[in-house]
Amino acid sequence: AAAAAAAVEAGCVAASGDGNAENALASSNLEDSCLSSRFACTLPNENRTHKLFSEIRYITPQTVADVMSGKYSGVLDDFVIIDCRFPFEYDGGHIEGARNLWRHELVEDAFLANPIVDICNGQRVAVIFHCEFSSHRGPAQYYHLRTLDSSITVGNRLIYPEVYVMEGGYKSFYAQFSSLCTPKSYLPMDSKPHTVDKNRCEVLLDCARVRAKENKWDKTSSFLTLHNIIKRDGFDGLRALMQPGSPTPNSQPIVPESPYTPGPQILDYPR
Repeated sequence: AAAAAAAVEAGCVAASGDGNAENALASSNLEDSCLSSRFACTLPNENRTHKLFSEIRYITPQTVADVMSGKYSGVLDDFVIIDCRFPFEYDGGHIEGARNLWRHELVEDAFLANPIVDICNGQRVAVIFHCEFSSHRGPAQYYHLRTLDSSITVGNRLIYPEVYVMEGGYKSFYAQFSSLCTPKSYLPMDSKPHTVDKNRCEVLLDCARVRAKENKWDKTSSFLTLHNIIKRDGFDGLRALMQPGSPTPNSQPIVPESPYTPGPQILDYPR
């Protein structure tokens, strides 16, 4: 798992769009048998596979809309939608309530260092990733979280068993459910007026790849804290860690939970 995760971290974060990672990952073995045995699947998923990432569960935009409407409230305790597009795309229109986590370190922070959902009380939370077409950026973030989770829990049940990718991405969702988007618009990644923004984001992803080579995610304090607690005490230890007044693995979040702040997120990130 560590080798596969390192390949994902080193190669995927540098992908500039939704279909440009084939060369970076062609030689990587992304099959990880330990992931398949611990999948939970409450939502109806599509019978399809990704050419680069194994073990991805796809759901349709209709299913996402049903989740948002409360259709699955009897079997899901909560859900969170993760928009993996670049910030200017997100700002140009996104699914209501979606969070813009477009870099690997933002996903690590939001789900492991400073969890934005309840990971301690056995709640069933659906985590739904997507990008513009859900052909690369969304699946890459999905795989990154799944690999981290599997490595942390070392044979125990996963912290986030209900993880999905929305088929067709934001483009497909917007075409069917624009009323559930805010603002009600769709800004493509390759929009010419935003060429500078796109190039800037690509530079940041390239920088992230360099940082990933120097500081592997499995050596961070957040990862080691969760890994050691679950290995020693199981999920009871995780519950104790998250009690009110107890320190979380990392008490300083990378970015504010809300509202969306496009300027600092793009311009102020260390290069």
